[in-house]
Amino acid sequence: MLLESFASLPKLLRRIGSTIGLENSHFASSLDQHKLRFVVSIKNIRCEKLPFYVQLGYGGMPISDFPPHRFFQIYLSSPETAIYEFCLWYEQCFIAKRGYEVPTRQGGWRDGSLMRTVVQLHKANGVVLQGDIEKADPDLLKQAIRLRAMHYFGVLDSIRTIGFISGAGHPIAGVFVQNLCYLHNGHHRVSALSVLGYGEVPVVVPTAR
Repeated sequence: MLLESFASLPKLLRRIGSTIGLENSHFASSLDQHKLRFVVSIKNIRCEKLPFYVQLGYGGMPISDFPPHRFFQIYLSSPETAIYEFCLWYEQCFIAKRGYEVPTRQGGWRDGSLMRTVVQLHKANGVVLQGDIEKADPDLLKQAIRLRAMHYFGVLDSIRTIGFISGAGHPIAGVFVQNLCYLHNGHHRVSALSVLGYGEVPVVVPTAR
């Protein structure tokens, strides 16, 4: 009886996938009782639909509309141009559009990695910033922006050199609405995979607790 149950598991998982709208995806593995991992076509992936993402023009849109996707494409043939454009976009979103005031749960960067980098650089130079970007040193701010941009280009270079290791770091996660996957995280990694010609990506899907 137990063997019969295990034998029927793939059919059950495919039925679950069909029920929640994953007809064009296939089940990869079970992580634990609260998470499943599916391999999803990148063409069915969408950026998370958060307020600030929508304001910036890519919330709920295909991953190809996520600006770093374009910067990654440029990087393959003109790295310095890509770095310049990524940093310029970062600066516009973070400062001009005041992304530093918007919490990450709304798609902003108030408590995100760029803000932490800005604060850490100031601290290393003897300045306690406390999140007040208007008092930030312009040179340190530009340095922080470049560091974060280079981090993401490093992700692209890593995938291009050694391939994508799905079990490394935080998993790419999302939720499904019909047959579309809306990312919770992993926008940059999915963009890099797309630019490098990957057609599918593993996505962790939370289940009801």
